[in-house]
Amino acid sequence: MQQPKFNHADIKFADGLATFKRAQDLYKAGKVDVIHETSFGYSSTMLGTHAYKVSVSSKRVDDGHCDCYLGQNDRLCKHVLALALAVLTISGKASIDSTGAQASTDLSEVKQQVAEAMRHLKAYTGPSRIWFSYQRKLATGAGIIAHAVSALPPSKENAVYLWRLVERLDKKLSNRVDDSDGFVGECAYKIIQQLADYAKASPDLAPLIKRFAEKKTSFNFESELLARLKSGQRT
Repeated sequence: MQQPKFNHADIKFADGLATFKRAQDLYKAGKVDVIHETSFGYSSTMLGTHAYKVSVSSKRVDDGHCDCYLGQNDRLCKHVLALALAVLTISGKASIDSTGAQASTDLSEVKQQVAEAMRHLKAYTGPSRIWFSYQRKLATGAGIIAHAVSALPPSKENAVYLWRLVERLDKKLSNRVDDSDGFVGECAYKIIQQLADYAKASPDLAPLIKRFAEKKTSFNFESELLARLKSGQRT
């Protein structure tokens, strides 16, 4: 089988994690029938109460089709993602359980993952017909970043890195990233909450993290950090 260009993280963060879990359950239950290679990518039938015809591009998991209700309305569905999971495993590129399951606690490894994910956060310059695909890329990149940093333990080095990451996301948003669906902003808020949790768990880090809130950002992330720090102090 030809190697797909997408990976496990692309599938996991292409939509909400609830959709990914449903897709994973379908795949593990053996609901993906025989996979056929096509000039477009891959096609199969999804077995179950209804037999859905499903296809997915070899390049992108958000480029596919399913004749279920969501697919008929041009929305990404669990059936397409289940097929993508099956393709990824059968092709030998990655195991369904071995990639992206656990976030790393090693900062150097996290930095590599974040650097790769940042490539998804590009300015929107295309025609309206590719807007939904563009939003999928933002969702994937933001999801990977939030997951990658989630297990970093409280430390001065990690706190400094997380705030600089918020500033990088702020800069992305200021440079024509069309975050209409809020994926990048939500990622920044998750990191801000992580910093607030650091301050609560390690009081020696609190003065450093509070100083971050004195730095101006275009999207007022410093105000959000200060608010969450104050909220944590009251609990």
